[in-house]
Amino acid sequence: MAERERRKSRRVAARLAMSVRRAADAARRSLKADSINLSSGGVYCSIPAFLPPLTRVTFTFTLPGRTDDPTKTITCSGVVVRCEPFEAGGDFQAACCFTDLSNEDKESIEDFVTRQMLMSLASEARN
Repeated sequence: MAERERRKSRRVAARLAMSVRRAADAARRSLKADSINLSSGGVYCSIPAFLPPLTRVTFTFTLPGRTDDPTKTITCSGVVVRCEPFEAGGDFQAACCFTDLSNEDKESIEDFVTRQMLMSLASEARN
């Protein structure tokens, strides 16, 4: 029997440069991260350091724009759900959920996800 999808938000593969900072880090140091996939509910990303589950973090990343809508920088809070070492070594894979995404930012991410899905479908149709 097929496993049922538990996510509420559509997710798309996306490699976006991100800045991730522990909410409790008074020095405001951030880690450079790369998203692996993204939805309006959260992000799965590659980070250079282990972040324990339930760690509160702040994300900053920029969504590519369209011709009628320039790039959009998003800053929001989240919580680490899971963090595991990459099989290849070095970095870690972290699954995080967003906890305070504004309605405007949520709509921007959902629009980005939709555009990426449509581009993927168009590419598949051409092949």
